[in-house]
Amino acid sequence: MEFSFTAQGFDHLKLSIRSSGLLGGPVLLVNGQPVPKDKKGGRFTIARADGAPAAVQLRGSAFLVDPMPRVSIDGASVSVGQPLPWYQLVWAGLPLALIGLGGAVGAVLGIMAAVTNGQLFRRTPNPALAFGITGLVSLGAATAYVTIAGGLGVVLRALF
Repeated sequence: MEFSFTAQGFDHLKLSIRSSGLLGGPVLLVNGQPVPKDKKGGRFTIARADGAPAAVQLRGSAFLVDPMPRVSIDGASVSVGQPLPWYQLVWAGLPLALIGLGGAVGAVLGIMAAVTNGQLFRRTPNPALAFGITGLVSLGAATAYVTIAGGLGVVLRALF
């Protein structure tokens, strides 16, 4: 998923961020090309319009389920867009309840479903459709948990 943004002093550049999903960190794109990270601190260096270097730092969202990263340039926060509203965060995060219910299997399925739900809320323009699809994803994760946990229980009882 890619997020475009603007920042003062960088009007000559097309800035965007490609979010990472489950693994890896977000990637800074300048004019569509990835910018390599600095060797120290995991920052990116880009040139301002006046030629002065600027340090760009990308961090994941404060909420696991929202795929929009946070950006700071030379320590100042830059707005990339609006965060997901609280009710979408809660709905998207419902599968995280599987972490408490289902151990490792529940954790894997819950995290995968919650991250998928966050991406679906960002990509689906119709809110009603987004709620419906994410509800199905959550239901699918719960069904997969019951199926996998039940199957493991049968297998373990048969072995021991």
